[in-house]
Amino acid sequence: MVGIDSLRVTARQALGGVLDGARTVALVNFPNHGNPGDPAIWLGSRRLLDELRVRIGYSCAWWDFDPAALRAAVGDAPVLLNGGGNFGYLYAGQQATRVRVLSTLAGNPVVQLPQSIHLADAASEAAMAELLASHPRFTMMVREHRSAAIARDRLGVEPVLSPDHALGLGPLARTRTPKTPILWLTRVAGDPEHVDHEPEPADDVRRVEWLHAVAVRTYPPLAWRWVRRGVDLLSSAQVAVTDKLHGHLLAQIGGAK
Repeated sequence: MVGIDSLRVTARQALGGVLDGARTVALVNFPNHGNPGDPAIWLGSRRLLDELRVRIGYSCAWWDFDPAALRAAVGDAPVLLNGGGNFGYLYAGQQATRVRVLSTLAGNPVVQLPQSIHLADAASEAAMAELLASHPRFTMMVREHRSAAIARDRLGVEPVLSPDHALGLGPLARTRTPKTPILWLTRVAGDPEHVDHEPEPADDVRRVEWLHAVAVRTYPPLAWRWVRRGVDLLSSAQVAVTDKLHGHLLAQIGGAK
């Protein structure tokens, strides 16, 4: 079995080869949600870039991508799209941002970090192939052979095969002592990638979807992080001027003027 450290090295080498000496990049499509796999991919990419001594000059989530702000920050530097399993039309927000990047940044090399490809139908496949062909400097990285075949045979691009960038994090320590005999982590009905695995598991198996299992406990720390960011920002000045209702309210409860 190939070890984690070896896979990390392979991922770093593949990324370095794609960047071809670039020292600054933009990193687009930050995943601010409760599926820990996608944030792990984002953090792994950041660590690999740091090891390659590549600076991230612009970052954004899928909902706040701004092509003008990106160009102002990094010029014609490469634009990296976060990896994962959302290349295609299963997840509309990430795909829409990908389309905007490819449509508005013809002057920048665009690199899709290691992805799995899911195309809904022949029409969406044809539209995606046309968009990729129209961009003068697009590189497709994939994390498994099925997607490599789709990229090559149906989208008309020669892919770069790479381990998933979550492996860029390296080994992580256990955080708890095991209490459950078997944990079955599975998607639930309604998820775009759900597969029915009936019958129900045995009594010693705990079946969970980690989005549901952690979401409620995740909300308070995430909310406090955003609130503290706002208070920090307002606290950085002696006087705050704003046309935002909650800019005014946070300034009041945070002690600003």
